Amino acid sequence: MTQIPPSPPKTTRFVWPNPSSPNRTLLPCPNCGSFSAKPLILEIESPFGPNGHAHYQLRACPECSCRFYENQPILDYTEPDLFEQGRGSFYIQQGAGLGLFAHLLGRIPRPPGTTYWDVGCGFGFALDFAVHELGWEGEGIDPAAATAYARNLLGLKIEERHLTEQDARRTPKDVVMASETLEHMPSPGDFVRLLRAALKPGGILVLTTPNADMIPRLIEEGTASPYLSPGLHLVLQTEKSLGLLLQAAGFAHASIEPQGCGLTAYASERPFSLETDLARPRARYRAYLARRAASVPEDSDLFLGFAGRAFTEASNDGAGADAEHARAQVAPVLRRRFGIDLDNPASLPQEAESATLERMAELMPLNLPGLLYARAQERLAQGEDRAAVETQFEAAARTAKWLRRSLNEIGMDDALTSDIGWTAQAEGALCAAARGDPDVASRFAALERSGAAAARRPEFVQRALTSLLNAGRAELGRVFADAERLTEAHWADPAGKAALSTAERDALFSLAVLDTKEGGNPARARAYFARVREGLTPGADGTGLFWEAARGEILAAKLAGGRGLAALHADLLAKADGDWQKVPGDLRPDEATRAQPAPKAS
Repeated sequence: MTQIPPSPPKTTRFVWPNPSSPNRTLLPCPNCGSFSAKPLILEIESPFGPNGHAHYQLRACPECSCRFYENQPILDYTEPDLFEQGRGSFYIQQGAGLGLFAHLLGRIPRPPGTTYWDVGCGFGFALDFAVHELGWEGEGIDPAAATAYARNLLGLKIEERHLTEQDARRTPKDVVMASETLEHMPSPGDFVRLLRAALKPGGILVLTTPNADMIPRLIEEGTASPYLSPGLHLVLQTEKSLGLLLQAAGFAHASIEPQGCGLTAYASERPFSLETDLARPRARYRAYLARRAASVPEDSDLFLGFAGRAFTEASNDGAGADAEHARAQVAPVLRRRFGIDLDNPASLPQEAESATLERMAELMPLNLPGLLYARAQERLAQGEDRAAVETQFEAAARTAKWLRRSLNEIGMDDALTSDIGWTAQAEGALCAAARGDPDVASRFAALERSGAAAARRPEFVQRALTSLLNAGRAELGRVFADAERLTEAHWADPAGKAALSTAERDALFSLAVLDTKEGGNPARARAYFARVREGLTPGADGTGLFWEAARGEILAAKLAGGRGLAALHADLLAKADGDWQKVPGDLRPDEATRAQPAPKAS
């Protein structure tokens, strides 16, 4: 067996099977029913089993492509401790995917009065959005003990039991949703057929479930535990297996979309349409958060959940006035309840660094990493210098680490907190670059670069190089560029055909500037400056990056011996529609050269 490096202490360990010794077992597939040899794809050692430790085997179905646990435990969801140990506070304040629920339901063009069933509703936030924002006549059903708590807290109609065939026949609905429920079912096919029976003719089913195709990436990122959830999840779908499941249940029309690490599906027996302007459900979601925050007691977890999300979502959308209003609501509560000032990282409770999740919920809001990050972004948007907010980004990264540690201790994790922590760390390193910190290379070296971070990290690196040069730290910029091997990046290739992003263009300009200095490479500088100019339009007033790159290109050409200057001037003249008056005076050649016939503009 090839062992994957273990996660932090007391977390689940994942082990890939040895491909040279395949492990196949004849088993029926719980998803499609096929009886064939099912290969082992993953072994899981969990410290959170019934007796403190458990071993699970995840297998794949060659026919439908689903993944399933060979030893499927059936969990008693009525056990109250599933919502204890701080789990309830975390879910209400941070873990519940309210934004996803609002997006899913907001895309369905159904009027107020639409009948709606939320099957496996959990705490009931999706139901709450349907009732309070969309005006639907909604009901929830879930066997978990937490539903009774939610029913009382939110004032919703939720029954604490499983959906039955009698329910489906007696009161079919216009819309039925089962979010993050399918993976808990020992027989997904039977469950989807029951959901089909619970719909009126032409009704729409909404499903979300983890995406089994993402398992390798999630393990690499260290965020696989909540998606695999051995002991809780039983069958995991791929896009293919979910499509086959819906088709077999009688849904002739289905739309399945991978979203993040999950799958989202809309299905009906008849053709249907969805809202395509995604800004509309987004706006409704933010309005819903603001209204609900104003309707619940300020000393409640519900207030922290609604008001905290209202602040972070407005900040994410760049809605400054709404963000400021939401922060004005939540900030006094944080000071009064926890003694925390968002603008003073020194006020953070150090005890939380090693506290249990339950104790942490008493010391700080469990959405604090997002609140700190949103406040830092808000201050930047208001024009504050990066140096002033660096400690705030660092505090967001630090508290995210605290929160993930406490979650890991009880077998949980949170992808959003992981993302906030990484991004805050990256923003903090970018702040260090803006002030010319000599330690900036090591700050970026410590920044995770695998998994999803691999795609996001380059932009921060590019922006950091530009910040170093803007801070007048050219030599430090050269050291940083060498450490990050920026001259080897694909976007630094002058022959590259892909369009440059703003960060790439600025970083390439910075690399070119470095190559015009002593010890640089003027020929490469000229190629980089030329690449920067590609796709840019010359500014009519003689300013802008096009002309700055042209200045650099001329300087680099002169440093390289002056060859090609005539061709460069001809190109600039062509870009200026053959009119030397449109070319800045310092970029024009001497009188003799300008007397030559101008080429036609291309």
